[in-house]
Amino acid sequence: MDEYIQITKDYRLQLEDFSRIVDFDVPFTLRDVINLVVLFNDIPLEVMERLIECPYLFEYMEEAQNPPSKEAWEDPSPIEFLQLSWFGDMGCNDGKKWSNSSWQFDGIGFKGVMSDAELFGVKEVEPNFREKYGIEFSTMNNIADLVITLNPEMMIIDHESIQPKSAEEGIQRISFTPSITMGEMLHAIFWELSFMGSPANRDSKKSVLEERCNEIKEASANGTLDQLCVPWEKVKADLEEKFGFKTEGEKNDIQN
Repeated sequence: MDEYIQITKDYRLQLEDFSRIVDFDVPFTLRDVINLVVLFNDIPLEVMERLIECPYLFEYMEEAQNPPSKEAWEDPSPIEFLQLSWFGDMGCNDGKKWSNSSWQFDGIGFKGVMSDAELFGVKEVEPNFREKYGIEFSTMNNIADLVITLNPEMMIIDHESIQPKSAEEGIQRISFTPSITMGEMLHAIFWELSFMGSPANRDSKKSVLEERCNEIKEASANGTLDQLCVPWEKVKADLEEKFGFKTEGEKNDIQN
């Protein structure tokens, strides 16, 4: 049996394929993955939902069958494609070292309001930089036809290095494309897509978030933002007190 699986129109998912590696040389979309699950009948749907930790799997598969929404045509998303990325982190709590690794599933598109580079303190951004976008609030029918890719770079964060130093020193980026099995891929995709719960719960939470964003925009325009939000300086001070982070001024004092 071939070790790799190519997701084509003729391929049909089988239970033994969960431990086989997915071949990304032949492009496939989120809809192709959804169709694999729709046609898969080796195990009951309830078992599949537990296996990939997506209790609303049927509802999400149903949603994917709808045409793109009117909003998607009028206000196109900046997301160009979807991407699976391997992520690892390590640290130490109360003298006990720990490590963790996981697969992340994101949208990738044009640079947005805050890039990973800015978030992690990297000063120079490459011209071909693409932003990562969370897709937890995306409807399946609006992103189903986007191609899924595999990130050719792995990232490892050492939290022990980050706290006393700069963010850059605690982050390792390794140019190496990892392998992902069919089971790992299905879990990563549907776990992320159902992060906000069922489609109905997701839409309800999105409405609340949009309402809060509009309140912030209005407060910012009329000069009452400090009455609505906690100032960043207070948030930063609380984080420094709780986690021991140092401000740039304190770091310079220590180094001098």
